[in-house]
Amino acid sequence: MGRSSSSNPPFRRRPPRSRSRAPRRPKPSPSPSPPPASTTSPSTPPAASSSSSFSQSTLLLLLFLLDTVSVSILIPFLPQFYTLLPLSTSHRELLSSVYNLSQIVGGAIVGGMSDKGGKKYWLLASFLGSFLSYSCVSSVPTVLHRSVNLAMYMMVFSRVLVGLLKQTQTITTSLISQNTEGNMLRGELGKLSACITTGWIIGPAIGSTIVSNYGLDAAPKVSAGIFALNSLVGWIADKLGYYSSYGSVISLVTNLGVLDRAINGARRVLKIKGAKDR
Repeated sequence: MGRSSSSNPPFRRRPPRSRSRAPRRPKPSPSPSPPPASTTSPSTPPAASSSSSFSQSTLLLLLFLLDTVSVSILIPFLPQFYTLLPLSTSHRELLSSVYNLSQIVGGAIVGGMSDKGGKKYWLLASFLGSFLSYSCVSSVPTVLHRSVNLAMYMMVFSRVLVGLLKQTQTITTSLISQNTEGNMLRGELGKLSACITTGWIIGPAIGSTIVSNYGLDAAPKVSAGIFALNSLVGWIADKLGYYSSYGSVISLVTNLGVLDRAINGARRVLKIKGAKDR
């Protein structure tokens, strides 16, 4: 007996369901850890900055010591230059008052202008102004035989000029305070005071020796020469960048020694090569 198709329908396969998967979200990449915070700038290592500050202070202290010595060589004998001129006692006191007034005016002007920048240039101007002033004082005995009035004008000009421009202590203190760390500042200012005391001990002894052996006009000449040396050293240090990088005369001499050894080594190599060619 056959099976009816209506009672047993044929099996139909269901179409496969489309399994749509949601797109996977990318895992967030771990954020890079920030570099450890450094207390100093990456361009300037701590050792270099401290050595630079120390060496620059050394240069400034050396220049200031020479400045104090040159001043103390002449100051004890300055009244003797006044006696060479036909000046009364009141006129001599007036000349001293003019110098003190020039110091006050020059301190206000130089201090205000150096705060805006260029302290090292004002330091060089102070050295050059002192050199010119002390050169005028040294020429007073010679000019006095030709013209009394000209000698008096030169003396007044020298005292006014050195009063206006001779602000070495103010500028040096400002430069040391600007380029020295807080924990080392007190020590550097103590060294500055020691330079003042040492200069006023050495200078009069040198001045008395010079005057007793070479005459009165030799003292301002030696002082002017020291100021010229200060100007030259300061100018060379500025041109070579020693104010901002190494700043030490010791480092300058060391570098010149290395250069000299390199030149001598090159000469020996050339001599050996020339001997082989022969």
